[in-house]
Amino acid sequence: MSTIARTEDNVVSEKQSEVNPALTANVVIRASAGTGKTFQLTNRYLRQLFSGAPPEEILATTFTRKAAGEILERNMLRLAEAALDDAKCRELATFLEKPELTRDDCLKLLQNLTRGLHRIRICTLDSFFSQVASSFGFEMGLPPDWSIVDEIDDVQLKNKAVQAVLKNEKTDATVQLMHLLTKGETTRTVGELIRQLVDSLYSIFLQTTADAWKSFPRTRPLSKDKLKQAIECLKSVELPQHKSIADARTSDLANAAAHDWDAFVSNGIAKVVAAGQTTYYRKDLGQAAVEVYSDLIRHARAVLVDLVARQTEATYDLLSRFDLRYSQLKDDARLLQFDDVTRLLADVAQDNDIDRLSYRMDGRISHILLDEFQDTSLPQWQVIRPFAKETTRRKKGRSFFCVGDVKQAIYGWRGGVAEIFDAIETELKGLTRTELNRSFRSAPAIMDVTNSIFNGLRALNDAEAADDFDAVHQWCRNFQDHSTARENLPGYARLVTAPAAHNPDDSSSDQFDLIMRRAAGMVAEMVRRSPHLTIGVLARRNKVVSRMIFELRQLGIAASEEGGNPLTDSAAVQLIMSLLKLADHPGNTVARFHVAQSPLGRALGFTEFGSHRQAERLARSIRDRLQSEGYGPLLREWADVLMPSCAARGRRRLSQLVELGYVWQNHSTLRTTDFLRFVELKKVPDPTADKVRVMTVHQSKGLEFDIVVLPDLDQKLVGQPDVFVVDRPSPTEPIHRVCRYRNAKIQELLPDDFQRMFRRERQTEISEAMCVLYVAVTRARHALHMLIAPAKPSEKKVPKTIAGLLRMALADGVPAEPNRVLYECGDPDWQDQLSTEPAVVTDTVAKGPDTVKPIDPVKSGIAFAPMTAGRQRGLSRKAPSKHQQHRKVRLSSVIGHENLPAMERGTLIHAWFEQIEWIDGNGVPDDDVLLQKAAEVGAGSLDVDKLLKQFRKMLKSPQISAGLTSTSYRPPKDLTLPPALQQQLQNASPEQIRLEVRNEHPFAVREGGEIVSGFIDRLVLIYLNNQLIAGDIVDFKTDTFAVDDPASLQQKVDYYQDQLDAYRRVVSLLYRLPPEHISARLFMVGAGKIADV
Repeated sequence: MSTIARTEDNVVSEKQSEVNPALTANVVIRASAGTGKTFQLTNRYLRQLFSGAPPEEILATTFTRKAAGEILERNMLRLAEAALDDAKCRELATFLEKPELTRDDCLKLLQNLTRGLHRIRICTLDSFFSQVASSFGFEMGLPPDWSIVDEIDDVQLKNKAVQAVLKNEKTDATVQLMHLLTKGETTRTVGELIRQLVDSLYSIFLQTTADAWKSFPRTRPLSKDKLKQAIECLKSVELPQHKSIADARTSDLANAAAHDWDAFVSNGIAKVVAAGQTTYYRKDLGQAAVEVYSDLIRHARAVLVDLVARQTEATYDLLSRFDLRYSQLKDDARLLQFDDVTRLLADVAQDNDIDRLSYRMDGRISHILLDEFQDTSLPQWQVIRPFAKETTRRKKGRSFFCVGDVKQAIYGWRGGVAEIFDAIETELKGLTRTELNRSFRSAPAIMDVTNSIFNGLRALNDAEAADDFDAVHQWCRNFQDHSTARENLPGYARLVTAPAAHNPDDSSSDQFDLIMRRAAGMVAEMVRRSPHLTIGVLARRNKVVSRMIFELRQLGIAASEEGGNPLTDSAAVQLIMSLLKLADHPGNTVARFHVAQSPLGRALGFTEFGSHRQAERLARSIRDRLQSEGYGPLLREWADVLMPSCAARGRRRLSQLVELGYVWQNHSTLRTTDFLRFVELKKVPDPTADKVRVMTVHQSKGLEFDIVVLPDLDQKLVGQPDVFVVDRPSPTEPIHRVCRYRNAKIQELLPDDFQRMFRRERQTEISEAMCVLYVAVTRARHALHMLIAPAKPSEKKVPKTIAGLLRMALADGVPAEPNRVLYECGDPDWQDQLSTEPAVVTDTVAKGPDTVKPIDPVKSGIAFAPMTAGRQRGLSRKAPSKHQQHRKVRLSSVIGHENLPAMERGTLIHAWFEQIEWIDGNGVPDDDVLLQKAAEVGAGSLDVDKLLKQFRKMLKSPQISAGLTSTSYRPPKDLTLPPALQQQLQNASPEQIRLEVRNEHPFAVREGGEIVSGFIDRLVLIYLNNQLIAGDIVDFKTDTFAVDDPASLQQKVDYYQDQLDAYRRVVSLLYRLPPEHISARLFMVGAGKIADV
């Protein structure tokens, strides 16, 4: 049975294996997440090559250089593997349905490709358009020797254009324009206002004519006399006797007298009359009152619509003046943006036939392969359209291939129009549509939760939010059930609430803090349990990315920051920024103090921040050196001074600052403030090789992780609206209407077609929010953890947020109480079914429903020759717990509570033991402190009170209690240490022995060719006369075993031997202690036993 619900003749299911997209001449593939679209594209490309198509006649495009490189690499790799291995050759022949394919054929084709790399057209659309534009410079009006402007030059050109606009404006006109655009409510400068408008609207301006901005139908407002008369009528008109009605009239009169028509139509009696109602507080207003109000409402509508019209038109006029200056500056510098090339080329492509285009390009395009087509913009499609029509019209020797997924259309904000994907099937004739909904990435649990979310949302109904839910329903109507080829892959998914804020109705920031800490605690426990698995923490906002990095760092978890934030998040970078501020303004006493109190100040001989003469001398020296040496070398010198004082991340951020210095050098000015502004605005990612990666959902597109954590689900479906709204007659037609955004009440006063435009815009934003959710949940291979805020006590209905949609789809009727699992599917102990190495899965597609052929470039036999001196960078990482590979144990059997989430219980027990330094010192924290800690780490569905009793019982065990006292170390009678060292400590007085306790001690050390990292539960450092001479490693275990059977305890010791030996080596490296001076013990807290290891 086909997996596709529709049965049109031109639709092909992935399970109808007799139709191979690699063979179909003209095909559109709608490929859901993880179904192998890249694999299909490479199949298509290789098929064309083996059929004799020259590489220069095959155009394969995507949206990023990285993706284009991956497609080229995948093609080369598959050919290389097939040339070396008979089995790989047969596999490739099967996928391409070329049984005659031989290893020699693959080798010859690989040789031809490598010799002609310069002829291969696997590239981004921007790159292809630039190649075409180089052949049409005259027709496009391009300056000679033009080039693409870089980011820094473009910012400077735009700033100059803004300054030119302001310079040519009269002061009165500038003030009037600013007041019109902001209603006098802005605190920004005119220059900042113009730059904001340019950044958000210039691309729209370039796609429109003046008519699109000046299409408002206006009505005439009341004259001054008639308005005065209408207000007088409002004073005297008879209204029902009711205090609230009288108060409402008074307020309406005040708003009308003040000409505050926005407030007038948004409140009181005018509001209900404008909505077509004739009663107020269940009292009939009467015909006379309704007519008076109607006259004033018509006047208000005329005034307010006119204001929107004038704001929109003024914006166009302002952008026109900016465009004139900006275009002149770009022409003078012979610079273009990629968008300029695309827009100008679209006109050329429509005015020339394909033969002329091919002639001018010195080569034709016979085969087109388009990747991620759902993100294509209209100007880009206008350039590609003539080539696409040609390849689909001529049957022989031509083909068209397009792959994408409208469910992953998350780039509408940068011009992508997903509806073009739907439109091409009517624009291009003879296309066959194939749909792929079978994942080769995710476990069944992930597919189950994905289906449950979007099928559940399809059934939602809310009369008060009909338009919003219509958009949700429309999105879900196109969703088809997903399945997976990896049916035996273990997995788990859950929707869980965070702890509640102290005052949840009043403090959203406190709730946000708790969610962030809870998410970080969840990740920390995952790392502790499975350090070899990849974890993706995905957020909708950059703010959450930076906060998660901070929270993870607080827990000692190394994480890669993919999203990008300004380098000013580093204290070392801020110090150098202060030095550059001092160079620009020696009188800046804050910067002077910052530098003088730092290692950098001491290195520069500036330690007296109050000395103006020293500050002047230092500032002059820095300015001179910047002019003679440049930013890069000088920043490198300062960074070298600070490197020894920084942790790893600080050193990376300093190195990135140095790189920005070299980038800035060709654009430098006489003022360091320009460079400071560049650094403050430039977002720089902090990627590392760590298993935990934190990024936005947009940046996760195309990636996959063993575990995905979603902590940013409580934002509204539609965020802050854009400043302007646009409308098109159809997705493939240009913008024909632009309007400044106004609130819902003002929208109701606009003409009907403008109101429909606003509704469509909101529905588009909701649709994109749904796409973001889909992308987020489908990144996971094994596990998906969705963390949301609990319901507020005052909540009367589920909020219109992504979290609210998840609650309705997955947990309808389940109270969203704090620390509660609202939904789960799969096996919570799924990790027990895995080996310690992750199963890396890449995009693959099987020929038939029973065939799974993963292609894994990571594990390919094709590799560079190894370095003879061993690996120096990017060392592989391992955790001591990975030594435990000789045996698997279900966690439920270890902790003895199968009915409780094992990870959360382990986190909580360790967190409580972490609070104890010495029982005979600070004692054991009281219940309030421990319960607060439980709230911080998130106790989920655990019975915290019951666990607290068990924890107290653990501490009453004689052995455990004694082991946590300082007296047991003065002297250390129970530690396994060399006899001589034991005797030395026995002879010492208690005052001579000093102890340091380090709970949850993080470490990362190099051992051979690997980085060993992890946490030691408890490390006690023993000093004799202030000299470190010994250490004691304590590892808390909650394993269950037969307490009275010594053999059972010995089995536990044997099981953890490798792990504790690794900890012993780590401590030896960190503290330069002989291994024999380091004791290691297992505290079997559940059984009340201590065992030496």
